[in-house]
Amino acid sequence: MIKSFIGTSLIDYPGVLSAVLFFGGCNFRCPFCQNVDLVLPERLKNLKDLDSKEVIEMIRKRIKFIDGVTITGGEPTIHKELSPFLEELKERLPTIKVKLDTNGSNPSILFDLINDKLIDYVAVDIKSSFRKYNYATGTQDSFNSVSETINLLLLNNIEYEFRTTVVPKIVDKEDILEIANLVKSSKTYVLQQFRNKETLDPSFRNVEPYPSAYISEIAEFLKSSYNFNVITRFY
Repeated sequence: MIKSFIGTSLIDYPGVLSAVLFFGGCNFRCPFCQNVDLVLPERLKNLKDLDSKEVIEMIRKRIKFIDGVTITGGEPTIHKELSPFLEELKERLPTIKVKLDTNGSNPSILFDLINDKLIDYVAVDIKSSFRKYNYATGTQDSFNSVSETINLLLLNNIEYEFRTTVVPKIVDKEDILEIANLVKSSKTYVLQQFRNKETLDPSFRNVEPYPSAYISEIAEFLKSSYNFNVITRFY
């Protein structure tokens, strides 16, 4: 389940110094995905599982230096062990804040985690517009679940962000405007620049990222057209 651990991160949990746990496996096959080792079964098998109790102990030892934990992947919600792990983490370290990174494909799991107060912040990746979603995720009929997740967060009090990696061929300005209409009552929408260093589909390593000016221009348009906060992340 847990394949990697980073003791301290300044960038993964907004405003919170956190440890980062990487969960292996994913139910999407996004061609632009950079975490190839955590997604492809033939590469994932080379990574040993970390003992969950030992991971919690490592977090406990860092409790003077960190305030939170970021759970990312892969896709953490595909693991039935996620909830028991978070229950134990919160029981042993009740002051720790937990951020979950998810592709939004399991709204019922997310609902339970929120309802049980096992997570404090959710970041949902919205891959593209409806018409491109199957291509963007390498799966069929995934958009409906993601749409349900969006609505769940819009109606909840938990802190969250929606974010889109702006990938040429998969996301353009028209797609972003369609996504913006879906999340227009949200507080925060993040536009991330695509990186082509390593991608699940090797052909995307030859895709040049959009210039930062193009993403910034879209962000400025969104800021003037919607009430939510628009954040840009460049690499």
